[in-house]
Amino acid sequence: MTQSEFEHIAQELRSQMLKVAQDFFGSQDDAEDVAQDAMVQLWHYCERIDSGRNVSGLAVRVAKNCCVNLYRKRQSDTRGTVPFVTTICHSTRRWPMLLITRRK
Repeated sequence: MTQSEFEHIAQELRSQMLKVAQDFFGSQDDAEDVAQDAMVQLWHYCERIDSGRNVSGLAVRVAKNCCVNLYRKRQSDTRGTVPFVTTICHSTRRWPMLLITRRK
């Protein structure tokens, strides 16, 4: 597929990828991030895409993979940086107590 052919169908592919990401995350901001990332990946791959291939199906697959990658990245970021859970307990004391427990 040539770059001009890709540019011709890019808008339609982007809307499909936005739908996939919106369904996955439920957030428009996350959907935009995923669609952008997926479009960049398809752009780098467009020279190797066969014209007879189902480009729409490929775009959906790339978008799903980007969703999973973003989800996994966020999970690892959360687990890696916050090994403890903090809880504020209000008691009869003047100041609230702060309980720190290890994340399971």
